[in-house]
Amino acid sequence: MRHLPEKQMGLLDIAWLIYILGNLFFTTMTKTKRCRIKCADGTKQAMKIFEYNVLVEDIPEKGLSKEFEDMPGLLAGIDEGSAAGPVKGSFKLKKLEGGLHLSGRIDGDIELKCDRCLETFPLPVHVDFSYILMSKLADHVRDMIELKGNDMDVSFFDGVGIDVGHYFREQVLLQFPMKRLCDIACKGLCLGCGADLNKQKCSCPEPAVESPFSILQQLLKTSST
Repeated sequence: MRHLPEKQMGLLDIAWLIYILGNLFFTTMTKTKRCRIKCADGTKQAMKIFEYNVLVEDIPEKGLSKEFEDMPGLLAGIDEGSAAGPVKGSFKLKKLEGGLHLSGRIDGDIELKCDRCLETFPLPVHVDFSYILMSKLADHVRDMIELKGNDMDVSFFDGVGIDVGHYFREQVLLQFPMKRLCDIACKGLCLGCGADLNKQKCSCPEPAVESPFSILQQLLKTSST
């Protein structure tokens, strides 16, 4: 039996150890994730965060495709917005040397909360996305990938597997505007009584406007007496 040199055996042992630890880490991270959401009656209920985990070794040479009629829990735990109905998604994964190419699409309506009046309003989301996912174990990958324009994002993963749900979630969050307004002309809430100024007049008493001549009038009245 041919024996490998001690140095080569050491490298193989390290590579095998990294592979085992990577699988262990990925398995641990892909356990069911849940978050607490507040219900209408004030109670809190656990909701599963949407995830779809894929191991690199399970991706065939021709690639892996999947479609979802709905992705429940996609925005679980996000206070700024929630799904207003079914959110459809699809993706395709293809192997690259030292990495993966992930492309997909999301279609659905998201319900956001206005920053001024705090009322909810719909945000249609229809977006295509594409990622180059580079393995952290492959140092030479950067020189092997040509990015075509700005329509492709680069990300890193552990080289063992990915949660596709994470990228769906990220793309939806990227559609959120920096300033969330139901309408550009939204009047917001009254700072005094909290009334929605888009629906009703403020019940706060109007502040008395003092005339610059009021002091002069008082002086005239005083002098006349």
